Amino acid sequence: MAARSFQLQPFEAIASNTALSITGRVTLEKDRLAIAYLLSGDLEKVAIAPLRSGSQRRDRLWEQTCFEFFLACGPTPTTNTPYWEGNLSPSGDWNVFALERYRQNSQEEEAISDLPFGVENKPDSLYLDLWELDISGLVGTHRPLWLGISAVIVLKTGSQTFWAIAHPSSEPDFHHPNSFVLAL
Repeated sequence: MAARSFQLQPFEAIASNTALSITGRVTLEKDRLAIAYLLSGDLEKVAIAPLRSGSQRRDRLWEQTCFEFFLACGPTPTTNTPYWEGNLSPSGDWNVFALERYRQNSQEEEAISDLPFGVENKPDSLYLDLWELDISGLVGTHRPLWLGISAVIVLKTGSQTFWAIAHPSSEPDFHHPNSFVLAL
């Protein structure tokens, strides 16, 4: 079993009166991927969609507060490496996309028909826990796996903040191959 902790960093400094942090853990056991995110701090300043019953696959979740993961397999990712993007909303909605290479030919990943995750929203913390996603149909036996972890946090002022383990370019870009920094 491979388990790794992470801490996301904002792309740009956030106003000093908005104290937030995002930490979590990734676990890979056989072909089951689990990711837990913890947003903590002054959540009164964060726009968080309420949890809905009947969560479903939805597009454009990154336009609101959204937690994301990017998965590639094989040698170190490049702009020609195929990869997957997963989006998790505090509303319970989700999506997974397959991309042929860097930002090209994004399609909903049909091999994933459900993305089971839990949401716990408290006044000073928001916890999202993706439970054991079976990735065997995506990556087969290709190893290593490369993971990028990120989040878009929308403040109630309307401004978006971009968080990731690594910010390898001059603009926020979670798709950049050098942001896939966790090797599992």
